[in-house]
Amino acid sequence: MQKSGIISNLELQKRFKFVVNGVAICSYVADFCYLDASGRECVEDVKGFKTREYVIKSKLMIACFGIRVTEV
Repeated sequence: MQKSGIISNLELQKRFKFVVNGVAICSYVADFCYLDASGRECVEDVKGFKTREYVIKSKLMIACFGIRVTEV
């Protein structure tokens, strides 16, 4: 997809750090991050099973960064 120009800036295992009021809470490592054709940042995670930790971190991604994780 990147070679054909559908996406750009593909990153594997990108780390997002959650910091609230200057306090480092935890981090989330996404499987894939890229920019779509419109320049929007997309985050994808391959999931076979959703752990409680993942559910919380996916909500933190929305709250802290405004990014909804796409599960594939």
